[in-house]
Amino acid sequence: MGNAALKSSSDPAHGAPGELPAGAIHGQGATQTRDAGPSYESYDEAELVAMVRALLRKNSPGVEELQRAFGEHMLRYCAQCYPDYFESAGLFDFLTDVQSRVHADIRHVYPDAELPSFECHEENEAHLVITVYAPAGSAAFAEGLISGCARYYDEDITLSKTDLSGGDGTEFQIVVERTD
Repeated sequence: MGNAALKSSSDPAHGAPGELPAGAIHGQGATQTRDAGPSYESYDEAELVAMVRALLRKNSPGVEELQRAFGEHMLRYCAQCYPDYFESAGLFDFLTDVQSRVHADIRHVYPDAELPSFECHEENEAHLVITVYAPAGSAAFAEGLISGCARYYDEDITLSKTDLSGGDGTEFQIVVERTD
């Protein structure tokens, strides 16, 4: 079981927690679609993993550290671009609504999107258990999204994760505990 705490110090060599180096993500095979609004890029999951590995070789943080940073980066990006999704009362309300609101809208626009599914169980107002079923091992990315979300709602949390898949990372549990 790995642990991740929301509060961490900034490492000047790698930027602030959750920040990727400027210009770090440039996909070769990204597909772009145009609607009446902004441009969207869709990456094949294998290509995304290849991009992460290429960043790893260049910047040398650990794989999980890089996935967490990318998760935090994506949360900040989504909160800035899609603020209506973040009108929830707080972190736990947002997390329990992601699948029915955010993922439902993504599937409407991208019917072939491979998104994780999950079940949330709020044991009390300070303890949320999320069981995730993911097509690829994305626990560290999920931790980054949750940590970024906690920062957005200005809530202090600790995270713990447990692999439930026997090692392939396709099913895992994340426990979110408020510490404030």
